[in-house]
Amino acid sequence: MSHKLFDIRNLEYYKSYNIFTGSKDNFRYKITPKDDLFFVEVWYGKLCYEKSEIAQQAEFVFDQEGFDKVAAWLEEQYQQKPIYIV
Repeated sequence: MSHKLFDIRNLEYYKSYNIFTGSKDNFRYKITPKDDLFFVEVWYGKLCYEKSEIAQQAEFVFDQEGFDKVAAWLEEQYQQKPIYIV
């Protein structure tokens, strides 16, 4: 599956339990593999993860189908982002 909006690496990257953070405009996200799940969080603004309020979070099964759902969920969250965030 092609991930249109985000460069979130590939499933192999996460198999070593690497954490990944990224952004597009003022939309920020963090993907954390934990046990047999992907734990995904999003926030808005210019501040780092530690200084931000998490707007949404979700969990997905740690396999290719779950990985594809992570990408789809991030794209959905990005499309729903508040327009007032500067």
